[in-house]
Amino acid sequence: MKLSEDISLRKAKKEDIEACSRIMAEEYNKPPYNQEWEEETAAQRLYELLGIYPDTSFVIETNKNIIGFIFCSIEITFNGKCLYVHDFVIHAENQDKGIGTTVLEFLEKYAKENKLNEISLNAYLYSFAYTFYKKWGFKESDFRYLSKDVE
Repeated sequence: MKLSEDISLRKAKKEDIEACSRIMAEEYNKPPYNQEWEEETAAQRLYELLGIYPDTSFVIETNKNIIGFIFCSIEITFNGKCLYVHDFVIHAENQDKGIGTTVLEFLEKYAKENKLNEISLNAYLYSFAYTFYKKWGFKESDFRYLSKDVE
């Protein structure tokens, strides 16, 4: 579906995973995230998400080139049905051009059409994405993401 004159969104396919995993590793491995994604590991994650949630996994294209992706799921929570964003990545060359805003507008419309109560996601506190989501009206919840290394 066309989101703007030069931006389109379509359901992701297995053939898209290579391009998406390259973007994911490149963007998540640099500041402020400084994660250590290998393209192969990113591809495994995205294949898994696509396999489980094919109807809510999308690629973002301009001129038929993949410039980003958003992989989501519909979750049942105490608050009703929720659209949960697992990964939303736009290549740095295409950031700050209104593409993220256009995709979030699509997500809100999708959520309303599917009678979902909310859109939820995790965002790194010190990232541009966090500020972007806050500007869009996303609020911090009382839940916190916790992790523990297993040695």
